[in-house]
Amino acid sequence: MSKALSHIDQLREDGFMKHSRKMPHLLEQLEAMANYLEVDELVELAFDRGIEAADDSDINVDEVTACIIDTAVLGADLYDVDFDVLKAFARKNDIERPFLSGWKDHDRTVPLIRAAYREKALAEALTRSTALALAS
Repeated sequence: MSKALSHIDQLREDGFMKHSRKMPHLLEQLEAMANYLEVDELVELAFDRGIEAADDSDINVDEVTACIIDTAVLGADLYDVDFDVLKAFARKNDIERPFLSGWKDHDRTVPLIRAAYREKALAEALTRSTALALAS
């Protein structure tokens, strides 16, 4: 999986538009590969990508996997992006705010906007290695 993540990192730097046909398939493959990792391997991979994961007993495997993939697609973990930038992105892209809780914190916001961030990165040929490029 590390090799596949590095490959996507390189494609991001090159510009996803040059690789538009292969990117959806590569992302599917990454998600499938993650299903075969043991929790300790996933935590180690997250650590290598600069993501802080809970200890093995408290880990949300799906969310950690999504964060790892975000680092490849966006160049950053969305939990590290300034919260005001996330809210602005959500408003700009007509993402409905949570009915009762609103835009309160990263834990509630990131899962709601992740798909739109990734879509923007792939569709607009993000070449800068930071999720902040999507907010502008």
